[in-house]
Amino acid sequence: MNYTKINNLLGWICALIATVAYVMTAERSTSWWDCGEFIASAFKLQIVHQPGAPLFLMIQNIFSNLAGGDVTRIAFWMNVGSAVCSGLTILFLFWTITALAKKVVAKGVGESYTATDLIKIFGSGAVGALAYAFTDTFWFSAVESEVYAMSSLCTAVVFWGILKWENHADEAGSDRWLIFIAYVMGLSIGVHLLNLLVIPAIALVIYFKRSKTVTSSGATKAFLIGVVVLALILWGIIQYTVKAAAYFDLFFVNSLGMGFGTGFNLFLILVVALFVYGIWYSIKKAKPMLNLILISTAFIIFGYSSFAMIMVRAKANPTLNNSDPDNAFSFVSYLGREQYASEPLLNGPTFDAQVVDAVPTYTYRKDKDKYTKVENGMDYKYDKTMLFPRVYSNRDGHDGYYRDYLKIPEGQSPTFGDNLKFFFSYQIGHMYGRYFLWNFAGRQNDQQGQGSFTEGNWISGAKPVDQMHVGGQNAIPDSLKTDPSNNKYYFLPLIIGLIGAFWHFGRRQRDAGIVGLLFFFTGLAIVLYLNQSPLQPRERDYAYAGSFYAFAIWIGLGVFAIADYLSKKVDGKMAAGIATAACLLGAPVLLGFQNWDDHDRSEKTTARDLAKNYLASCAPNAILFTYGDNDTYPLWYVQEVENYRPDVRVVNLSLLSSDWYMRQMKQKVNQADGLPINIDDEKFKKGVREVLYYQDMKVPGHVDLDLVMQILLSDDQKNKLELRGGKFENFLPTKNFSLPVNKEAVLQNNVVPKAWQESIVDTMSWTYNRNYVSRAELSILNVLLNNNWKRPIYFAATVPNDNYLGLDKYLVQEGFALRLMPIATPAGSEGTLVDTQSAFKDITTKYQWGNMANASYLDPESYRMITMITNTVMGGTATQLMMEGHKDEARKVAVETYEKMPKRVYLMRDILGYIPIINVLYETGENKRANEIVNRNLKFMTQNMRWYQDIAQTKPELEYSNIGTALRALGAYKSILASTSEKQLLQQVTELEKSYKQQYGVE
Repeated sequence: MNYTKINNLLGWICALIATVAYVMTAERSTSWWDCGEFIASAFKLQIVHQPGAPLFLMIQNIFSNLAGGDVTRIAFWMNVGSAVCSGLTILFLFWTITALAKKVVAKGVGESYTATDLIKIFGSGAVGALAYAFTDTFWFSAVESEVYAMSSLCTAVVFWGILKWENHADEAGSDRWLIFIAYVMGLSIGVHLLNLLVIPAIALVIYFKRSKTVTSSGATKAFLIGVVVLALILWGIIQYTVKAAAYFDLFFVNSLGMGFGTGFNLFLILVVALFVYGIWYSIKKAKPMLNLILISTAFIIFGYSSFAMIMVRAKANPTLNNSDPDNAFSFVSYLGREQYASEPLLNGPTFDAQVVDAVPTYTYRKDKDKYTKVENGMDYKYDKTMLFPRVYSNRDGHDGYYRDYLKIPEGQSPTFGDNLKFFFSYQIGHMYGRYFLWNFAGRQNDQQGQGSFTEGNWISGAKPVDQMHVGGQNAIPDSLKTDPSNNKYYFLPLIIGLIGAFWHFGRRQRDAGIVGLLFFFTGLAIVLYLNQSPLQPRERDYAYAGSFYAFAIWIGLGVFAIADYLSKKVDGKMAAGIATAACLLGAPVLLGFQNWDDHDRSEKTTARDLAKNYLASCAPNAILFTYGDNDTYPLWYVQEVENYRPDVRVVNLSLLSSDWYMRQMKQKVNQADGLPINIDDEKFKKGVREVLYYQDMKVPGHVDLDLVMQILLSDDQKNKLELRGGKFENFLPTKNFSLPVNKEAVLQNNVVPKAWQESIVDTMSWTYNRNYVSRAELSILNVLLNNNWKRPIYFAATVPNDNYLGLDKYLVQEGFALRLMPIATPAGSEGTLVDTQSAFKDITTKYQWGNMANASYLDPESYRMITMITNTVMGGTATQLMMEGHKDEARKVAVETYEKMPKRVYLMRDILGYIPIINVLYETGENKRANEIVNRNLKFMTQNMRWYQDIAQTKPELEYSNIGTALRALGAYKSILASTSEKQLLQQVTELEKSYKQQYGVE
């Protein structure tokens, strides 16, 4: 069998091994974060969040057909789509490594490779490819329907493609490989932009191959050309071609009076015509370089044309239609990610800077027969700026984080030194280096790391190193030892990769430089570009998968390096075999063994089932307000794909401040009616009533909401305030609102349980809790005014309290949602009221738990829900049932909690969250179960408190938050146990509390 056949066969074997592993461990339904949105949108070809992924959606739609019409299997088959893409990535990585390894032992014409050569080449390919296959970050993306698996495949194909071109560059027609690469890059834009970061490395490959004399200056020029090409594609093709088309349309519509889209389509025709002429001219005038550039650019644009799907489907107005990009300028906004804040790169403010001026920015809005110029935001000027700003954000508590992290006293501004310290320590060290070492050294656990020594750090398994890095190695708790995500690689993959890298630079400096450039641009260059602020909502390691891919190439070449060294001691063939076997054990086998348990998502369906629980908590034809990704996207999935509770209208409050979303919420979708909003579209279109600010007009008492709404929507200038620049805008004159209650409508629509009907108030009065009114608040207030209690109104239990707009006292818990009820809170009641009969029925007959109790692995998004479930959903219901005298029902809820929740503790807050359930279990005679929970929690607490103290021996920070949580839990346990017969347990808790209070000086 010749080299090519062996290379192909082994590559496919590696791909098959990886794919089988991914399919076996793939989530059986939707996952958290964007997956629900992607699956729902791929199934019906809808529009996802900016800047879109149309090619990904269309390919995943193909995979959905493999479900054979079973809607409950569609998500799984889309996850298989990611598994297949990831397996193919391993195939091309294998071929990439063998192509690079083969160059080290390049043979002349007619010469064949020795057995030793083949073992080293293919051993390198297998070790590197399979090592990457089982790395933490790549495996995570391989088992869920997200764009990163397919994006990795595009990167792998492109990098393999340029090596293929290099191998055939001296043959006639070899430039077809460059055109192929350009086309794949164009296609990849419809998946994710990460693939384009390969371009500088490609530029160097071309330079090294085509240049007769290679020089440092020449290589630098080639690199800079690659960067320019990258910029031209990112901004020139992706942004400015569409922007130019939009301005063509503006001219044809506004100046010539023609229909929308005329100028846009004409521009596209002109672009095609220019390329056709240019290609014809290059052939006629025998200009091969011009011909190659034009054809390659044409293929990039041709691949990019997958985005036509966005505008086509937007015009069909599907249920999920993010940004409604159905015209030229909304499409430009969609591609430009204008929905999201941009971060300063070269010059910007410090976190304590004050705004000294604001210059409006403009865009165009599509009106009935023309485009209208409207404000699109503000370009702020600050009193304190610095070059290369890294400590710039003053939102979401970031300023306090900067001060704590950098030890900057209150009132003192950050220096440029502080700025650089944050860049190197946090942005590079914490937000890249930590992720890199997760993949090649080891990982402490999968909790999100925000700087604590107990959460989300890299470890290695080498005790002295880990003691130096995170401390606490002499008192590691069982909860960490048995944590599936506690993975130890003992630096072996890292060491093999570093050996491979040093060896590669020594043997093939140019090739190593190309791989190094790929490593840099898909790693540290992203760090520079993203300029991430602290307290990210989730870990961001997925963004750097390309960098880990590049390092895996060096892991593979580590086989060659070790074999070369061993060949000085033993026979070359034996050395190659030993090196291959050792590296297989030290990288892919070790990684696969350590990572399997925490990447096996096949036993849980928590995202799907908890999404169903939110919807099951709602009465028919309800309106459910949600807030974040994880309480919205899974709900979209179960409604759009599994057709579960399509009568509930899910409204995401984070999107509701957008004109397009507010407009869509007025429309009926599936079986859910539109929101009862009677505001004319003209009154909240883009540029109109973006934000209305509070101006205290000293209005006495509570003002009828109808009058407040009239003032907010009035076009009369006397009801507006003059702003800077002579602009008049509506304003909020008071925060004290009232809403008369139609008791007949309340009773007729069964809004309030019979037991509370006497508590229905004549008028709801409350104090609005914000200093502004965006479209989101305007919509909610208008719904309150017009609904007349016809439709149930709910807030998801995960919605932050400040989004209730001050209506807290009128919200009643019904499981996973809080229902708006016009009732007076009974005197002496504490906390949120619970509609126990509705909640009990939902808990015992409707709710599903995603196999949380028995799944071998739960991801952080799943186990972070435990406290809310035990304390609020189940605990609150059980406690209220006890207060109402329904002891047996309370016992059933508590026992259901015991049976459906995991039999382990994940977080210190869980021991606090279980307090209501423990109390009810004791009060209903379920002492055995209560004791089991208490003992489990105490074991977790005592071991972790010992761990915190051990960490404090070498590290400056104590886990004050967790220690405080433990002390509060002990106090509550003592109070509960005092009224039981569990005297021994009471004594244990009492002694623990006393000991900890003495230790930490707590009264």
